Amino acid sequence: MAKKKQSMLEGALVLTLAMVIVKIVGALYKLPMIAIIGEDGNGFYTTAYNLYSTIYSLAVTGFPVAVSKIVSSYASQGRYKDIRQVRRVSTVFFGVMGVVSAIVLALLAKPYVESIDNVGAYYCVLAVAPSLLFSCLMSTHRGYNQGMKNMTPTAISQVVEVLFKAAFGLGGAYLMKARFVAEYAAAGTVLGQVMPDAAAADVMISSLAAAGSIFGVSMSTFAGWLFLVVRGWFVGDGVRASQLIESPKAHSNRYLLKQICRVVLPIALSSAAVSITGLIDNYSVLGRLRLVIETDMQALYASHGGVLELAERTAEQLPNYLYGVYGLGITLFNLVPSLTGSFGMSALPHVSSAWVAGDKKATRVNMESMMRVTMLIAAPCGMGIAFLAGPIADLIYGAKTPVGAQLVVPMLSLLGIAAIFVAVVNPMNALLQAVGRYSVPVYLMIIGGIIKLASNYTLVAIPELNIKAAPMGNLLCFLFIMIASFIILSRITGIRFSVMGIFVKPLLAGALCGATAMLGYNLITRFLSISDKLATVGAIGIGGIVYLIALALLRAIEREDVLGLPGGGKICRILEKMRILR
Repeated sequence: MAKKKQSMLEGALVLTLAMVIVKIVGALYKLPMIAIIGEDGNGFYTTAYNLYSTIYSLAVTGFPVAVSKIVSSYASQGRYKDIRQVRRVSTVFFGVMGVVSAIVLALLAKPYVESIDNVGAYYCVLAVAPSLLFSCLMSTHRGYNQGMKNMTPTAISQVVEVLFKAAFGLGGAYLMKARFVAEYAAAGTVLGQVMPDAAAADVMISSLAAAGSIFGVSMSTFAGWLFLVVRGWFVGDGVRASQLIESPKAHSNRYLLKQICRVVLPIALSSAAVSITGLIDNYSVLGRLRLVIETDMQALYASHGGVLELAERTAEQLPNYLYGVYGLGITLFNLVPSLTGSFGMSALPHVSSAWVAGDKKATRVNMESMMRVTMLIAAPCGMGIAFLAGPIADLIYGAKTPVGAQLVVPMLSLLGIAAIFVAVVNPMNALLQAVGRYSVPVYLMIIGGIIKLASNYTLVAIPELNIKAAPMGNLLCFLFIMIASFIILSRITGIRFSVMGIFVKPLLAGALCGATAMLGYNLITRFLSISDKLATVGAIGIGGIVYLIALALLRAIEREDVLGLPGGGKICRILEKMRILR
């Protein structure tokens, strides 16, 4: 018997819960990893990961979305033989693409790191290349299950991935560092190369330890793919024999492959365009930092209030070091959109089915609910990071990288606001794809990328701003894309969305949350004799309570946001009695 399909918000909840687990484990893994590889190693890791994520987006990200959309469309038409055939065709096609992508990434490793003058990232790029193959193979399984409106397999595979990433990433970083520290102590060499001094040896060892850490990504994707394969053997694909008997004859493999490619290409370009923002940072931020160091080193040091001197880095090492500090902020920045990115996955098959069926009411309800719930989650998280940037940086990084924790604070304040816009852009891209406008996110991201490049090129080169200005490019880029996507989505669908309900109320409640958390932190540290870390946790709790009260007073939650949840009817009745729902 086929399992009951999940509602849009049930699927989103499953994926979000999995992502919460992923991020908790990821945070627990990231902190000791940074302690092992240091800011220099994190700079190499970030440099490699930005190239990897761009090729990943181009070669992988569009696949599950394409399979999900095609499968959901065929399911609504009762074409179950086509669904089965789509799975077979996509498995072969994506497997070939995975092999090609891994080889391309490995071949690009050397010219890429040389072109940005950051050769220490070379081994990191090689170590992460195999993951592209297994990520491509996973795409078929994830996209198929998502198209069948079952998000649970994707969610579990994500948890499996992060557990293996943490285990192999930490193990790889520790073993590589121990191995080459011992080599340098015994022979004065690292990987057989004579080191001129201890500082150069430390940077080289950080590079190799970072490669050991990022190899955990390759092992984790293998584990996630293996889980989905084994699950498929035991559970099946959710299609009943009676459905196959009643289904029309499947289209040819050639027809289905063309259909997959027609959907994959624009989605892949859109996803790659988003990831290219990381490459823009690699080239523009590092290059402009070198210009600042060459022209006004004194202003650079002065802008950080005496903290940067504590890093004890040479002029040659400073750009990668500061970029590694920026990477600390990006790690927290990425937490917010990672929590809401799953909403787009869950919304796509539901919105696509409603749109194909010509059900404008269902299309509007699903779209509005998805955008509103995204904002309800993103606004307090982003505002909390912005208002509590200092305490949060100290809480997470203070013990491991105290200098980096101080340097990242001004960057984190801007990144917190930018994270809200990124969190909304990802589901909006999925909504545009669901109504067949695959190319729109590509064009918008190209314009946004130009805005980001112009911001980096202009602001980072100002000695008094330097690396602190890098987040402004993210903020301007994704603010533009969010506003433009919303306007275009409204015009394409002919739906007048509620700006007040989707954006204004959540942002207002989020701002109250952040401001109250900051006030609470200041009061706690002033009047109570507890550690700053406990004060930060307490302040976050206070902000959370105020946020819930603000949502109730503003009537920011609507029935559609609750009815799709498990037990939504009962929750609605309770909230209506409390006068929280309108």
